[in-house]
Amino acid sequence: MERFLEDHWDVPRVTKDADGDYPFWAGTAQGYIRVVPAPSDTCPALVSVFAKVVVGLKSSAALLREVNHLNSRARWAKIFLEDDEVIVAREIDRVGAEPESLALAIDTVTYVADQIGTSIAVVYGGATPNPPH
Repeated sequence: MERFLEDHWDVPRVTKDADGDYPFWAGTAQGYIRVVPAPSDTCPALVSVFAKVVVGLKSSAALLREVNHLNSRARWAKIFLEDDEVIVAREIDRVGAEPESLALAIDTVTYVADQIGTSIAVVYGGATPNPPH
């Protein structure tokens, strides 16, 4: 995993955060890659690529409708509200995961997060973890 991420991001070394995730910036969002162990012999281990798109939100019916609308249009990622954050995520099966699959998951989450973050923060409050340039 680490070797792939170093090559993908063209960095000499990647490090895990306190939660064991590999953090990265996804435009205006804060992204993470997490290896999720298999919960049982019948369920596969996963690699979860996710990004905090907007933080510090106050939940409202309008915000929930917007997130539901965005999620209904997203083909390759899921978008959801968790506590006071909008999250974009994509999981892949760790068994047999090819580097191309992981690269696509990272790129998909990065693209979707960067496309929706600023507009959600402007309309519904909160802030993007990394201010837009």
